[in-house]
Amino acid sequence: MLKIAKEQEISIFISSHLLNEMEILCDRLIYIHKGEIIDDQSNIEVEREKVTFSVKVTPAELAKEVLKDVVIDIDTQNQNIIIESYSGDIPFLIKKLVEHDMMIYSFSPQSSSLESKYLAKISGDY
Repeated sequence: MLKIAKEQEISIFISSHLLNEMEILCDRLIYIHKGEIIDDQSNIEVEREKVTFSVKVTPAELAKEVLKDVVIDIDTQNQNIIIESYSGDIPFLIKKLVEHDMMIYSFSPQSSSLESKYLAKISGDY
């Protein structure tokens, strides 16, 4: 469906409460609350949002060294590294770790999901 829409240069409007899926599917997100548009952003803007995540990786100190020049901030906690970067850079960072033969055991976002961002936007009922 998305391939056809792109080929034929048409838009598809999807209304959903499954925000995690919409974040993956859509190239533009419009937040609507009580019939009012409260935010409108493209995935390019979403990809440039800063995110913080924890990666359980071994060896953690080597991972920190490998990534230090390509992230905004990085720190270690036990076998985890805490990374602040841009959301669009996540696949590149994982690839870089794998290329250096690092073992990745978990990857956990610590910053807001799309759903929590939406809930923050509607708090106070605009």
